[in-house]
Amino acid sequence: MDETDEMHERDIKKQQRMIRNRQSAALSRKRKADRIESLVKRVAELEADKQGLMRRLEVYEGKPDPVNAARMLENKPIIRTVSEASADEPQDPGIPSFVEDSMTSF
Repeated sequence: MDETDEMHERDIKKQQRMIRNRQSAALSRKRKADRIESLVKRVAELEADKQGLMRRLEVYEGKPDPVNAARMLENKPIIRTVSEASADEPQDPGIPSFVEDSMTSF
């Protein structure tokens, strides 16, 4: 074999190696994209499970009363007087408390 044949053979091997490398890289990118898609789906499933469990927990434990929760954190008694209880309740049952709160700030 002469020198030109050897150079031609090296060029062919180099091109074949480049083609294999591109195919391998494309396959690697596809596997990575598939894995990411799988993980995104799994996160969505876990989020849905979490929401369902949170709803079930609310049913079993009930929503915490923010006033009582704050008192528990401050180690204050949970028992309220009648005047405290009536102060926490809206005056007009037809008006939501957040509207009534904004009305009293004027």
